[in-house]
Amino acid sequence: MIEQDDVRAGQAPAWDDPLLKRARQVGPARPVAGGGTVEPEREPDVVPEPDVVPEPDVVPEPDVVPEAVPMPEPEVVLEAEAVAVPTFEAAKRRNSRFHRRHPILVGVSVVLAVLMVPLRWSYGQALTAPGEEGYAARSAEWMRDHQMGGVVNWVERRWYELNKPKVGGTPGSIVLPVAASVPSSKPSTSASGTTIPGATTSSTPATSIAPAPHLAAPAALVSPAGGPVAGEGAWVPLAPQADGVPAGYLTQIRPDAVHTSTLVLVAWMDPNRATFKLFPGTKVPGGTWQTPSRIPADLQSSLIAAFNGGFRLEDARGGYYAEGRVAKPLRDGAASLVIDTSGRPSVVMWGRDAQMGPGIEVVRQNLDLLVDGGVLAPDLNIGSSPKWGWTLGNETFVARSGVGVTADGALLFVGGPAMSVKTLAETLQRAGAVRAMEMDINEDWISYNVYTTNAAGKVEGRKALPSMKVWGGRYLGTDSRDFIGVFHRPRPGG
Repeated sequence: MIEQDDVRAGQAPAWDDPLLKRARQVGPARPVAGGGTVEPEREPDVVPEPDVVPEPDVVPEPDVVPEAVPMPEPEVVLEAEAVAVPTFEAAKRRNSRFHRRHPILVGVSVVLAVLMVPLRWSYGQALTAPGEEGYAARSAEWMRDHQMGGVVNWVERRWYELNKPKVGGTPGSIVLPVAASVPSSKPSTSASGTTIPGATTSSTPATSIAPAPHLAAPAALVSPAGGPVAGEGAWVPLAPQADGVPAGYLTQIRPDAVHTSTLVLVAWMDPNRATFKLFPGTKVPGGTWQTPSRIPADLQSSLIAAFNGGFRLEDARGGYYAEGRVAKPLRDGAASLVIDTSGRPSVVMWGRDAQMGPGIEVVRQNLDLLVDGGVLAPDLNIGSSPKWGWTLGNETFVARSGVGVTADGALLFVGGPAMSVKTLAETLQRAGAVRAMEMDINEDWISYNVYTTNAAGKVEGRKALPSMKVWGGRYLGTDSRDFIGVFHRPRPGG
């Protein structure tokens, strides 16, 4: 029942009240006989069915996907970020501020830039100057000329320490230049009639000419390596003349019993059959000379051989004399290659065995004697010292060369790779030297070439030792270092 008070109060009946709901369902009570009322039957309460909770969806198991083969990630190309390019005016203002804040630094930079101009020019001149040496050798020489010799020496020592010559093994076959006689227009032929390239013979039979004075041929050499290779130590004639007597002999030999695959050259030259001349290099000794720095064309027809000179004068601990003047003062006690005015050479201790006089044509000094009186110098095994040169020291195995003189006056040359000062001295002594001296070192400077004139009249050069670096035509062109030319000596009486 709705309370009238509620209605009068203006309040809305609470239709959702449980009692109101029940009254609507049962309805009003009805009267019955005898008095009273009968409550109408009421419908049973409807119990709401519980909410049905839906079963959760069954999530199907995912299919098993095989593992993918890893693919290389594509390269990520990044787009270049935009860079703001400063305007000319902005750059000008920034440079101006830098100059005002750092005047000393700017001044030093300007001075260095100015100083570098002549240095670059000087280095460029060194790389393009006449000569047969490579760029590495030219660069090293330029550095030594500009107070960087210590750096070059350190690098060279480290390089040779890391690249030591092979120990053991056997050398290849011995190859020596074909002997050639005094040039003529008649080509030399073998027994089978085949022309021998580069070799010529005299047009006059050897049997019709009496031999001119000459030294006895040297005895065969014995290698300290033992078990000689075919041809090792055997002499091959060098430039036989019209009477059949050669101007010298060549052979190859292993210099020690450790580096048994190394061969060096030994040349024996007879001053009775050959004359010797010192040629200045453009840099060593440098300066201006009447003698050119190459074999001139008018002397090439009589040219037999040519070999390298000595150290740079600042490293040689000695002097240089030629054409009546001194390029560097001579030192008493220094090992000296002396050539007299007749073209005869000797190796001496200057001041003891020879002194300046009218009969001296040239003097080329280099360090001290390696062999004196047929005996090795006692301190060849002592560590690096000025006596044997500072650059690489005496114990480093490197390309070296030296000259010596025998008891009967023959001039010896020894040159080749992988020698210490001691093994160089021992090889010269083994070849018969009573006095000997070191000449130049390093593969760019060691050369002994033999020259012949072919049927066309052209002079050709060949390396006497195939392992020597510089080609056989060296000294026919301008060279930077001094060298000695060996020429046929005119026969007495014409």
